[in-house]
Amino acid sequence: MRQRAYRTQVHCGCLIDTSTPASLERDFNAWLHLAYPVIDPEAESKRLEEAFDKARGWKEGTSERR
Repeated sequence: MRQRAYRTQVHCGCLIDTSTPASLERDFNAWLHLAYPVIDPEAESKRLEEAFDKARGWKEGTSERR
């Protein structure tokens, strides 16, 4: 369980705004309590790769362009 908590923190995709003390406190507490969605890095990488291929016009399952 400890390893999963570490991965969640590393790959949480959090953005902490440090421009004001109030925003820093808000975003830090959101990160601390994992208010941000947890992103599986492997699933997200595959999703982005598929979206990129689709945008470039590649046929699914081949190396040919449409």
